[in-house]
Amino acid sequence: MDCKDLRKNMQLLLDDELEGAFRDQVEQHITGCPDCRQHYVELGLVVHKLSSAEWQKAPAGFTENVLEALEHAHLARRNWRVPLVRWTGLTAAAAFIFSLGVWWSMPNHFSVTANSSEGLIVKENQVIIPKGQEYKGNLIIHNGSVIVEGKVDGNIVAMNGQIYKQTGADISGHTKEINEALQMVGYYLEEFWTMVRDALK
Repeated sequence: MDCKDLRKNMQLLLDDELEGAFRDQVEQHITGCPDCRQHYVELGLVVHKLSSAEWQKAPAGFTENVLEALEHAHLARRNWRVPLVRWTGLTAAAAFIFSLGVWWSMPNHFSVTANSSEGLIVKENQVIIPKGQEYKGNLIIHNGSVIVEGKVDGNIVAMNGQIYKQTGADISGHTKEINEALQMVGYYLEEFWTMVRDALK
């Protein structure tokens, strides 16, 4: 038996709850190990002092007095739900108003937002970047499609439309097709926060 095992059972020995061969092993270890013997003696003194200690009785009416004092105590309570509900409502209202603004500002006809017209061919609700041409800048198309045969040095976003990348075409930025109102709101929110973050730098 090692010291760790013995110390787990030392209280049982002091309480006279160990029997037989196991008790003999514990007593034999204590006899042969000075550290465990010292610990056993100290623990025995603590148990003896606690068992012989005089317990003080609480004064008459102590419990009743404490309970009465607690009943009359006015503890400050903070309702954490009120600010949470208030801010949640404001956030939902702002998001709703923003989405209405986005929805009303969305063109329901074909439109193109581009940095320049150089390198672009626009015809029949389509924007074409021909082979051998390079367009520099971002391109946003509403209610139409983009056909990329050449090179685009920027991002392309098609709202209620498609992006067709032909073989050999090169787009250095990201492309995004957005065909639902919630996706459009998300896109404009993302653009808004990017603009705010860039302004704060």
